[in-house]
Amino acid sequence: VEALGIVWDAHWLPVSEDLYMHYAFDITERKLAEKASKRAEEALRASEAKYRDLIERAWDAIFVADRYGTILLANTKACELLGCEREEALKMNIADTYLAEEREVVGERIARAEKGEHWRYERAFVRKDGAVLPVEVTIGSLPDGTIQGIMRDITERRQAEGEIKRKTEDLFLLDSLNAAANRGDSIQSIIQLLVKESKSIFSCQGATIYLLSEDKKYLIMQNLPLPPASIEWIEKLIGTKIPPIRIALKEDSLYRRVWLEGKPMLTNDPEIIQAMMSEFTESEVLKKLVPVIFSFLEVRSVITAPIIAGDGLIGIIDISRKVPFAESDSTRMQAIAEEVSAILQRKRAEETLKESEDRYRDLVANSSDLICTHDLDGNILSVNNAGLRISGYSEDETLKMNMQDLIVPEYRRLFKAYLVPSEKQKVL
Repeated sequence: VEALGIVWDAHWLPVSEDLYMHYAFDITERKLAEKASKRAEEALRASEAKYRDLIERAWDAIFVADRYGTILLANTKACELLGCEREEALKMNIADTYLAEEREVVGERIARAEKGEHWRYERAFVRKDGAVLPVEVTIGSLPDGTIQGIMRDITERRQAEGEIKRKTEDLFLLDSLNAAANRGDSIQSIIQLLVKESKSIFSCQGATIYLLSEDKKYLIMQNLPLPPASIEWIEKLIGTKIPPIRIALKEDSLYRRVWLEGKPMLTNDPEIIQAMMSEFTESEVLKKLVPVIFSFLEVRSVITAPIIAGDGLIGIIDISRKVPFAESDSTRMQAIAEEVSAILQRKRAEETLKESEDRYRDLVANSSDLICTHDLDGNILSVNNAGLRISGYSEDETLKMNMQDLIVPEYRRLFKAYLVPSEKQKVL
């Protein structure tokens, strides 16, 4: 009963037929305490509902586990990350989401969290279907002693980082090749640099460059992509030194097919790889040893890309390794090959021009006739050996002279007349 702001606990007891005893207790404080407790309980429930709602709406996967790793709570994102229903998630241990070889660190990480440490790290996360994803984990302990792990799928971030890394590596490679070409390095030096960097970029055990022969009937291997121990083993097997390798571009040649299709070929097929190796020799005896060599080298994946300039083939590059290449590797190799083609084409043109210059320089130097060059004023710029022999002057002396110094006086007038048209041409 409440009266005058006071809550009473009233009782009536019959003493006789017409007499009753009444007594009451002031329970105001108890009722106030009950109301306060009820309000606190309602507030706690509201807070818990709000916290649970925040957890469920979180963009990150949230797990709560006990000290043994048993999962006690998994929000919606955690279940999506696991690839299972919540009921299944709550029957799992957090160790189930680790790679088998990494599970030994689970206990250590939980122990660190129990000591109050909070930290962030990245690891491989194993889904229920066995798929592996990279995740970023923030781990720490909650007030009740349980362990909370907040995980974020960083697959896209890793892909973006990988793409940046690949582009940086590719740009470094092309800059290095262009710098080598601009320095005047030989084609062989540029090829060796390309091979070295390709092996590093693609984490492959072999990278080989083939250049098209002058008659366009063969691909000539420019480097043997094998370590000394492997070369020694193969030479012992075949009973002779490995000869220079050239691939005949016959109708059924796989290398010819790559050339004509104008795009890279990626293969993980052992039969195709062995067929390509068989093209390294025309000896039927050596062809029979290809399966043995293939098994020894453990080549399991090959990318072969054409190096094409315009409509013409310059050569082919192929890379090989034990672990299968991805299609993205093939696309990347094609982009590199396209850039390399321009560098090699320019370098070939430069070397061809230099050979031509050297050839004509030799013809001039070794001619039995006097040959020299001069400017429009008659000052001598160059002279061949015959000129030095005929004039009797040294090269240093000759290069300080004018052509008129070598002409008898009565013919100097004719030489001056000869220079007049040249002067007019100079003006024009």
